[in-house]
Amino acid sequence: MKQLLHFNKTIKKIHLWLGVSCGLVASISGLTGSLYVWQPEITAALNPKLLTVAHMDTISEGTLLRTASYLMEMHKDSLTRINLPYREQQTVSLIYENGETHYHHPRTATFLGAKSFSIQFFEDLLHIHRTLAIPKIGKYLMGGSTIIFLLLILGTGIYIWWKAYGDNLKKGF
Repeated sequence: MKQLLHFNKTIKKIHLWLGVSCGLVASISGLTGSLYVWQPEITAALNPKLLTVAHMDTISEGTLLRTASYLMEMHKDSLTRINLPYREQQTVSLIYENGETHYHHPRTATFLGAKSFSIQFFEDLLHIHRTLAIPKIGKYLMGGSTIIFLLLILGTGIYIWWKAYGDNLKKGF
């Protein structure tokens, strides 16, 4: 009987401390994720000169591909990636090896500007959401806390609930 009481106390402590630590990680992930959901609308509203183009619906896919090809040819030695229009971004963005991002008109390829503070803010927010802004091990902490939550916290929670309400399931529900 004494061993069972000790086991129950241990299970409750495990449940408490894993719940607190995983809850903290889940809270950070939840807050950053809920802010990031609004990223396209907020950045488009704050950066209309960088991200929106008049008469975007009249730009053909061929024109867009010719513009992208021209920009790639012009900057090929220093580019790491080129992004075509997507979601709320209607311009072509070039990401350089030095980390800079420049935005260009999808029809004329004219330079519209560099990455703004609000765009950088949302990129940093996504990084925190995915890795807690901890290089190399952050993604493992996020994944590990998910697995711990799924297996250990739910398992110990079910055990604690069963011990309390196993004889009276109606009261437990």
